[in-house]
Amino acid sequence: MKRLPVFLAAALAALCLAAPVVAADYPTRPLKLIVPYPPGAGTDAVSRLVADRLAARLGQPVVVENRVGADGNIGTDAMAKAAPDGYTLGVATPGPVAVGKSLYPNLPYDPVRDLVPVIRLNEAPVVLLVHPAVPAKSVAELIAFAKANPGKLNAAIAANGSMNHLVTELFKHDAGVNIVSIPYKGGAPATQDVLGGRVEVLFISVSSVVPQVEAGKLRALAVAAPARSPFLPGVPTMAEAGLPNVVGSQWNGIVVPAGTPQPIVDKLNTEMQAILADPDMKERFAKLGMTPIGCSAQSFGAFVKVEQPKWAGVIKSAGIKAE
Repeated sequence: MKRLPVFLAAALAALCLAAPVVAADYPTRPLKLIVPYPPGAGTDAVSRLVADRLAARLGQPVVVENRVGADGNIGTDAMAKAAPDGYTLGVATPGPVAVGKSLYPNLPYDPVRDLVPVIRLNEAPVVLLVHPAVPAKSVAELIAFAKANPGKLNAAIAANGSMNHLVTELFKHDAGVNIVSIPYKGGAPATQDVLGGRVEVLFISVSSVVPQVEAGKLRALAVAAPARSPFLPGVPTMAEAGLPNVVGSQWNGIVVPAGTPQPIVDKLNTEMQAILADPDMKERFAKLGMTPIGCSAQSFGAFVKVEQPKWAGVIKSAGIKAE
C-alpha cells in the first residue's frame, strides 16, 4: 500500500507525456481518406489533391477510398465508426454533416457527437442566376417582378435537399416571393433548362457557371456569400442586395472520428494549413472554381454548429423531405 502513491504518480506522469509522444510518432503507417462521393466528382478531385500533398508532408501514403451512397451518408457513417487513431480521415461536405440530420431522422451517426472537425478546406459560394429574358438586372428588380407575377417564375433545383435547393428556399422566404421550385436530377440538367429558357431562375455553385455568365448566356444577380467571389468580382453579394441572411456555399472539410487524440487533430490541422497556403494549391483550387479557406479545428466546429440549425429551419419551413 505504501508503494501505491508512487505507482499513481508514475501513471499520471505517463499520461501527461502520452499526448506529445503520440503527436511526435504519428503517423507510422499509411492513412486512409474516406470520400463519400464517386471518383471524378468535384469533392473527389479536391480530396486527391489534398491527399497527395498530405502524404508528402507526413511521409506516409494517404489512400483515398470512395464510399458512395445515400447522398454521402454511407461514407460519412463509415468515418464516424472508424477507429479514432488518426489513421482514418474523412471528407466532410454540407449534405451529410450540416444538413443530413434534418433530412434523415434515422441517420446512423450524429455529425456533432461522432465527428471531430479538423479543417475547412475550401468553398464555392452559390450564385443567383436568371435567364437573360427575365426582365430583372438586380435582386431588387427580380423581387419586384416576382411579387407582381406570383407563381410565374420557376426555379431549377439541382437536387432535393441540396445546398442549391436550400438557398433557393431561403431566398424565397426572406424575399417574400412566390417562385415555383422545379426539381431536377443534378446540376447539369437544371442549368441546361435555364440556359434553354425553359426555367427562369437558378441558384448554383459559382464554379459551374462562370463561362456561361461571361458569355452572357446567364445573368448573375448576386452571390450568396459574405464577400464577393473572385470568380465573379462584379457581382454583388446578397447582403449588398438587402438580404444578408441568404448565404450558402458548397464546401469541403476534413473530419476524424470522435475520440481521436487532440495532438493528432492539431498536427493534421497544422499540416493542412501549410498545404492550403501553398500558391500552387491555391491555383489548383482556382481551376476547380474553389477558394481555399483554412481555419482552426475549433473554428470549423463552430461553423458547422451554426450551419446545422440554420438549414434545419429552412428544411422545416419549406417542408423539404428526403427523396
